[in-house]
Amino acid sequence: MTGPVEVYAADGIRSVADVVLASLPLSYSPGRSISGSVAVIAGSGDWPSAVADALDEGAVGAIIVWPQPADTEGLRARSGKPIALDSRWSANPVVQSAAGAFADALPHGERIECRVLLGVGASLESALLDQLSLIRALFGEATEVRVLTHSVNGYAAEASAAGHPVDLSVVCTDAVPENATVRLLAGDRSVDLTIPSGDTARPAQLSVTNPDGTVLAPTLYESGHRATWRRVRKLLDQQQTVSDLENFEADRQAAVTAFQNAEG
Repeated sequence: MTGPVEVYAADGIRSVADVVLASLPLSYSPGRSISGSVAVIAGSGDWPSAVADALDEGAVGAIIVWPQPADTEGLRARSGKPIALDSRWSANPVVQSAAGAFADALPHGERIECRVLLGVGASLESALLDQLSLIRALFGEATEVRVLTHSVNGYAAEASAAGHPVDLSVVCTDAVPENATVRLLAGDRSVDLTIPSGDTARPAQLSVTNPDGTVLAPTLYESGHRATWRRVRKLLDQQQTVSDLENFEADRQAAVTAFQNAEG
């Protein structure tokens, strides 16, 4: 494709879309209808039906902002256009470089920790889904997911990824800003990643500590929303689809099963 691709955002997500749209004027332009546009859809409620409707109306692709747990079976069976999931943590552009840093340290690694701070009343199932998406982006698919304990204040869980044990935890509090942290611990080194909520302009931070000291990775002042839009434009230009829905469904099933087993 040449020239800007039109974007159509529903009312509930228009404010987020407007901010990203203003920063990518050469890639996208406002669209007056869904037909021929990339549909930007909020990931709440029955968002798979909203995506299906957008595709029926002629959308050339879709971006789902912060997708919550939902059955995507019907959507996956009919998708021939790029449907990208703008997940809360894994969409952040620093994750790609962080994956390399974690991979370098994995042979020395002993344990992976992933902690998330969310506001009071947050959905725990959504929180676990977002954590599993982040672990997948950094280390590969998380398996053997098990919720150890949970309450309205959060949960503690465990899993396995890349042959290493993973400690997963969520704390629900309004005392501090929402964020996600991932740490790989080893005998003489560690890799630390902190991702702030996409609601602010604060950048993610990645640091690697070894016997020679601590090195901070270059700061990327870009939100996960903007990074997802850039990814979708590349997919459209190259006429490619993505595996976001397949990965999402696998992580969703793991999260649902983990909480079901915890209740049983």
